[in-house]
Amino acid sequence: MDKKTLIKLARRELELRIASMKFHIQQEMEAYKQAPDARQTWSDTSRTQIGDIIGALQKQLVNEQKSLELFRVINEELSESLKLGSLARVDDQTEECFFLLVPRGGGKIEITELQTTIYFVSLDSPIGQALFGHIAGEVIEVKTPGGIRRLTVKEIY
Repeated sequence: MDKKTLIKLARRELELRIASMKFHIQQEMEAYKQAPDARQTWSDTSRTQIGDIIGALQKQLVNEQKSLELFRVINEELSESLKLGSLARVDDQTEECFFLLVPRGGGKIEITELQTTIYFVSLDSPIGQALFGHIAGEVIEVKTPGGIRRLTVKEIY
């Protein structure tokens, strides 16, 4: 699997999630218009509660849109060592997965077609700092809040 294909599939997955989320927000907005205000006690769900749900969904939507933007600006060139925008196939002793080095934030995208996950790792995180500058074939030990992890860089895209 090459980097362009992975990025293309990840973008498509994110675009589908964003479209679904926008639809869900629109549905909640319609429910908001119909909901009674908090002073009307005959309803289980008030306008305030629905407004809180909409706010949480909008925050999640912004995060998804930021993730999509990351896939628009990451390095398209191949590199020997891991740097900002590098996508690495890594074996962490329990599973093989992909790490995308990003400037900030975190998260993940699951690509169902490939039955794989791409994790966004910030250069500020322990894993991001540990991976930065390494090359394929290297084994890296990194101290994380969950304990010591042993990562083997299999391939850099």
